[in-house]
Amino acid sequence: MRTVTFSTPQVKNAIAHHFVPLNSNIEGELLAGESTGHALNEPPGDCIRGNGRQNVQTIFMTPDEEIFHVATGFLAPQDILTEMQFATKLFNRLKAEDENRYDLVRTAHQDVLQNLGSSGPMGGINGQLTESMREMMKSAQNGQMPISGMGGMGNPFQQLSNQFMTQDQRFMVNRPLIHRSDFERDPGELVGRGKTFFSSSKSSNQGIPGR
Repeated sequence: MRTVTFSTPQVKNAIAHHFVPLNSNIEGELLAGESTGHALNEPPGDCIRGNGRQNVQTIFMTPDEEIFHVATGFLAPQDILTEMQFATKLFNRLKAEDENRYDLVRTAHQDVLQNLGSSGPMGGINGQLTESMREMMKSAQNGQMPISGMGGMGNPFQQLSNQFMTQDQRFMVNRPLIHRSDFERDPGELVGRGKTFFSSSKSSNQGIPGR
C-alpha cells in the first residue's frame, strides 16, 4: 500500500487534510502474515481488495482512541478514498452525538452490510478460502489472469472482496467503539487466527515477515 495507495496524490492530500496518520509495525507479531519479498526497483504485483488481512489493517479512531471503522488488507487508492469518506461522515455524526454513539456506529455498519447483501448470518466465511479460489488467486498473482477489470457479482474476486468487507463491517457491529488497547490485546477477532500469505509482488524471492 505504501508504493501503490499512499503514494497517490489524491490519497496523500485527503490524509493530510482530514486525518492524523499513525503507523504501527506488526512485524513479528503472532497474527501477522507474510509477504513476498521483492527488490526496491521492482514494481509491486497485483492485489485484490482485502488480500493480506493479517499483514495490514486500516483503522479509524476518535481522538480518545475509540475504533469506529476498520478496513483490513490491501486497499487500492479508490478503495481507501471511499473508506475515508465513510469514516469522515461517521466521525462528524459521532461528534454531534452524546448519548447513542454505540448505536450510531453499529447502525452505520449494519447499513453497509445490507448493501453488501450480508445482513444475515455470516455462513462460514471466517477468512477461509475454497481450494478453487486459492488456485484462482495463485494464477492471478502469477500473471496468468487479470485481477482488475472484472466487474459483476459473478466475479469470484469481487465475491472474495465482499467477504473481507463483510467481516470488517461485522466486527464493528459487534464491537462498536472498542478501545485501541482492547483491540491490540486480541486483534485476531478481526483478522482471524491463521497466518495468511500476502503476495505483493511477482518475484520468486522467499517470503519475508509482513509489515
